[in-house]
Amino acid sequence: YILDCLTMANELNPCGKDTFYPEIYERRKVYQKEAYAACRSLLTMIDIAVELFDIQVAGVSHWTALVVEVKNKTNAWISSDASRFNKGAD
Repeated sequence: YILDCLTMANELNPCGKDTFYPEIYERRKVYQKEAYAACRSLLTMIDIAVELFDIQVAGVSHWTALVVEVKNKTNAWISSDASRFNKGAD
């Protein structure tokens, strides 16, 4: 689901040749924010799984680090888009 959301967001380019499309930017933000929220949810599910099941800590640390990396990069992308496209929305 995270990959699907990020792919959909990436496919939505709100900038035409000389035109900014705010409705496309809004749809792009929705997909980005859904991916970010799904990362947070996945981290919570990992925590719950550790509590409920006998999972090796090394594996959990590895996968948690990967999810945190995607979450942080998604957040940076959202911030970058806000800086870049909010200028075009004016």
